[in-house]
Amino acid sequence: MAVSAAHAERRLALLIGINDYEFIPRLEKAVGDVNAMERKLKALDFDVTKVINPDRRSLNIALGRFAARLGPDTLAFLHFSGHGVEIDGDNFLLPRDIPKPESGQRDTVKYEAIGLRRLISQLSSTGARARVFVIDACRDNPFEQTGVRSIGSTRGLARVEAPAGNFIMYSAGYRQRALDKLGPEDSAETSVYTRVLLNKLDQPGLPLAKIAREVREEVQTAAQNVGHVQRPAYYDELSSPLVLARGDAATKPVTVPKQPQIIQSFIPAVPTANEKQIELLYWNEVRDSKDIDALQSYITQYPTGSFAPLARIRIATLRKAKKRKLAALTPPASKPADEERAIVPVAVPDPAPDPAPQPVLQQPPQPAPLDRRSLVIGVQTQLQRLGCNAGRADG
Repeated sequence: MAVSAAHAERRLALLIGINDYEFIPRLEKAVGDVNAMERKLKALDFDVTKVINPDRRSLNIALGRFAARLGPDTLAFLHFSGHGVEIDGDNFLLPRDIPKPESGQRDTVKYEAIGLRRLISQLSSTGARARVFVIDACRDNPFEQTGVRSIGSTRGLARVEAPAGNFIMYSAGYRQRALDKLGPEDSAETSVYTRVLLNKLDQPGLPLAKIAREVREEVQTAAQNVGHVQRPAYYDELSSPLVLARGDAATKPVTVPKQPQIIQSFIPAVPTANEKQIELLYWNEVRDSKDIDALQSYITQYPTGSFAPLARIRIATLRKAKKRKLAALTPPASKPADEERAIVPVAVPDPAPDPAPQPVLQQPPQPAPLDRRSLVIGVQTQLQRLGCNAGRADG
């Protein structure tokens, strides 16, 4: 049996649109996308929460509150229109205040952005009967446009694997770029993908999978007409067809749609019943971080929170590790010359090997010393032998 409004499920939607990025290139159509989607979903009996240009903290709070409202009787619809980037096979949705990282700072982006895989897992854990994700973030890598070329793929998003009960729609295929407009004269409020999707969502009795196929074909054709390749992807993990617009008006329940909640830079003034879940979400974001400021931000927000002791322990551990690293990199201080002389080791040469034994020479016997008279007689005798007249050898 198809999942439809005949079951009188609660329909909850969270719409996120970000144009005004602070440190990376801004967008033109993202806010228009969610404004138009809001009008369409309200007509389909969705209770809509709209978040415009949120920073990271506001976005996390909105996601936590949305997840806390979901249950077995709910149909969840989440639409994100903004910048996204694929890093190491995972996709990350970028908040308004995503910093411009230095080359190679992949972990910085992962920490500051919203991981799509984690987001899907978070909403899946709520037990909502069906979860629909519309991700219109398949644009050129915004970090390349700011001169950082080593973070993320060139364009588009990676394929996604989702648990059962999810239906995920991308505005473009694997690592393709989605068009915001079809040419300079295209002044429509919405991007190409969103405007085609909006025209299909309210077709009576049409299952979402069929809508996704028709949208894919129409967008692909429109892109080809302007020399571009864009074939939207979708991932259907629903156990039965999902119908958003009923074919029989008599089955439509009488409901009063609530006014959408618009969040600009939302900071909760008082704790709510969902504060614990929001705190848990915050802690999960920073618990494995090596950034002391990130952990300190949790303590600042929740000084007596459930995880505050763990956060303080981790901060102390990181500070000790930082000191050890600095000590290892810092050269020793210079010392006085006399002290240096006193401690500089003296090189001692290795002892030379014992010389080979030398033969002992026998000294000839020394004649006994002569007295003066004998010496004179000896000299006279030698002179006479040489033919010299030295007189009689008488001394």
